[in-house]
Amino acid sequence: MKIGAPIWYGHKPFENKFKEILDTGFDYPEIALDYPFPERAEELEKAIRDFDLNPAFHAPLDMLIACPRGEIFKASMEILEKCLKFAAKFETLYFNFHAMHFTPTYLFPEIREQGIKNLEYAIRFAVKFGEEAGFDVCLENDQFFMEDFVLGNVKLTLDLGHFVMDTYRLGEDYRQALKDFAKKYGKRIVVFHVHDLTSSPP
Repeated sequence: MKIGAPIWYGHKPFENKFKEILDTGFDYPEIALDYPFPERAEELEKAIRDFDLNPAFHAPLDMLIACPRGEIFKASMEILEKCLKFAAKFETLYFNFHAMHFTPTYLFPEIREQGIKNLEYAIRFAVKFGEEAGFDVCLENDQFFMEDFVLGNVKLTLDLGHFVMDTYRLGEDYRQALKDFAKKYGKRIVVFHVHDLTSSPP
């Protein structure tokens, strides 16, 4: 088992942050590719290579691949492909993403159906890319997550903080819900996120 630590643009200079997490005992960084990454990532790329790291990557949070609106979905697919190609430059452990949409009408079946159709296309594309590049592609649970999103051969990132808070909002016992989720999807879960429930992403 490997234990990683999150890294984002605000942790510059990356050489210092990488040294800090490695000296602390972490095995790898999970690097958030929020803007301006990966377009302007020369400093980041150099630091990864200088430290000879096997990183993981977290897709940007403004990538809305579960959005039913065609224009937004198309733009999100361009971002997804760009991020996957960046991850493929390295010995990447996994590529993590959220299935986000910010669509108020998602509660209507005909709207949700289009969003899930778009998401399925994105997942199949990402998983195939990951298989060819040699890394897992993992969907992370969050406030948008639905079991309908577990599509194809996608792996899962189980974020315990998100899970507990989302279950709590529904008035359910998170312990039983967590056991049920792990029993149902255990073979797909390859990454765990553990963090302070009050912390902000990434």
